[in-house]
Amino acid sequence: MQTDRGGEYVNEEMTTLLSKRGITHRKTTGYSPEQNRSAEQLNKDLQEKGRAMLEDLGLGEELWAEAMVTANYTRNRLPSRVHGKTPREKFFGEKPDVSHMRVFGARAYMHIPKVNRKKMQLVSERGVFVGYESDSKTYRVLQERDGRILVSRDVIVNEKPAFGTIELSSGSKKEEEGARDLSHVSPPTQMGVGDIPTGKSSIGREESNGSLGVLTR
Repeated sequence: MQTDRGGEYVNEEMTTLLSKRGITHRKTTGYSPEQNRSAEQLNKDLQEKGRAMLEDLGLGEELWAEAMVTANYTRNRLPSRVHGKTPREKFFGEKPDVSHMRVFGARAYMHIPKVNRKKMQLVSERGVFVGYESDSKTYRVLQERDGRILVSRDVIVNEKPAFGTIELSSGSKKEEEGARDLSHVSPPTQMGVGDIPTGKSSIGREESNGSLGVLTR
C-alpha cells in the first residue's frame, strides 16, 4: 500500500494492522504528490466531474461533497478501459445493477407519510435529487423549501432537461423542468440494506429519519 505520509496512515494502529495482514506500507516523499499519481489522478477526475455537475445545474459549491460522492458512485459502476469491467464487478464479482440510478440535480418529489401530515396537506415534498445513501436503500434529496438534505426511499424523479430558473432557499439557482412522464424510483438491494440513518455524517451532510415537512410556496 502506498500513501502520502498522512497522519491517518502513519500511526501505530495502522502499522500494527498492516503488519498483521502482511501488507507492505510504502510512503511517498513529502510534498511530492506526483509520486502518488494514481490516487492524485482519481482525486482530480472526481473534482472535475463534481465541478461540472454543479456548474451544469447551477447548484452552489456548498454541495461539492454530494457531487463528488455521486460522481464516485457512478464511476464504480462504469467499465474500465483497462479490463472492460466495473470496479464493483472486480471487487465483489458481480455486475452492478444501475436501474435505480437517476440524473444528478433532477427535480425530485419525496412522499410524506400519512403520520407526518394532516388530511388536506400536500403528500409530497419537492426538491433536487443529489445522490444515494451508501448504507441503506434510500436517496438523498435537497429540499427546495429550506435547503436541507433529506433521505427517502419513496421518491419520484423527473429527468427531463430543464427550462427556466428557480431559486433554492440556500441562494443557489436551478433550472425548472418541463412536463414529462415521471418514473417511480425504487432502490434495488445493491444499494445496501438498513434503516434510514439519523444525525449528521462525518462530512457534515445532514440526514433525516424520514420525518418530512410540508411544502409551502
